[in-house]
Amino acid sequence: MRVIGPNIIGVLSNSDKMNASFTNFLPPLDGKAALVSQSGALLIAMDAATYTRRVGFDKMISIGNQADLDFADLIAYLNEDENTTCITLYIEGIKDGARFMEEARKCTKPIIALKAGTSAMVPRQPPLILVLWQVLPKFMKPHSSKLVLPRLKI
Repeated sequence: MRVIGPNIIGVLSNSDKMNASFTNFLPPLDGKAALVSQSGALLIAMDAATYTRRVGFDKMISIGNQADLDFADLIAYLNEDENTTCITLYIEGIKDGARFMEEARKCTKPIIALKAGTSAMVPRQPPLILVLWQVLPKFMKPHSSKLVLPRLKI
């Protein structure tokens, strides 16, 4: 048996009519996007925003500290999920970058990823978002899945 977490808010699935989380709402409209977030606070805020603004979402998954399941596992799972047409990720850290890139490359659905901690206010090593942006073309085949990695200035 695989385990998600620790330190998670939970999992929500509109297509399964399941709210196995600490959040109050299941998004009111069936949607086709999935959100995988390492931040519980972001997942709670997105859950409330989708509910109050009546935005459709299918799955919201809190991944926490990734003791077992990680982003690569969930990309592979969501790529096979018929209720998901777009995968969104909020990343604080990645356990296995090579495997993450491998699953992202194999994915046939668009992936939108935001890597936290990349602003000038967080001076550290080169941000992962920039590293992926520079390395990504080497891993992608033309006209294959799309991986969009926005860099937001704070």
